[in-house]
Amino acid sequence: MAQVRKDYIDIAKGFTILWVVWMHMELPSYLFASVQMPVFFFLSGALWSEKKELMPLLRSRLRTLLVPAVYFTILSFVLIGWRDDKDFASASFLMKLDLAQKGSITWFLVALFLFNMIQYVIDKYRLKWYYLGWAILVYPIGSYFYAKGYYTVVPLFPLAHILVFQIYFVLGVYIGRNTLNMIEYPLINGRNLVIFSIITIVLVHLIPWQTGFLKHISFFV
Repeated sequence: MAQVRKDYIDIAKGFTILWVVWMHMELPSYLFASVQMPVFFFLSGALWSEKKELMPLLRSRLRTLLVPAVYFTILSFVLIGWRDDKDFASASFLMKLDLAQKGSITWFLVALFLFNMIQYVIDKYRLKWYYLGWAILVYPIGSYFYAKGYYTVVPLFPLAHILVFQIYFVLGVYIGRNTLNMIEYPLINGRNLVIFSIITIVLVHLIPWQTGFLKHISFFV
């Protein structure tokens, strides 16, 4: 049963990543709703295990998160620079920095790497409730940076994203597994997943997330 649940959550995480790609491809907006990253980080937190050891964890996360993030950022940096400016080599430093920021679409990999390493320290020193308080405290700060457009301070370090989405990873760690344990095994099957997905899409598009007071909530921005 545990393996079935793990596979199910991994599939859900993969779907949220595809959702991110769709959002950035400027495809039809009727499928747009930016709630995928909170879901992604919550599910990532739900799969966290306190039994991890530092060096195996560090090697694993470097290989699966940080290295791909750096690779695709550099690739995007070069491709976007070539597309926007044929004289890319002679472009100003600020222009190159702006291009690097545009190429940081894999910021969520960097954020997840940091969340994993921080969570290891939190578990080691039993700082659970301090960490939850910290995540709640910095959330409005990240929201302010979002509102001002300060998405990154330096390329590959998405400060606003980290401050905003950290709370979802933390909640996933602390309540995600208990939430998953409430799901009975017979409910996790292909038919029910399809029905649930359809209901979710309908509900998402019946609610005007991008208008009214909701547009000020960074969860939906």
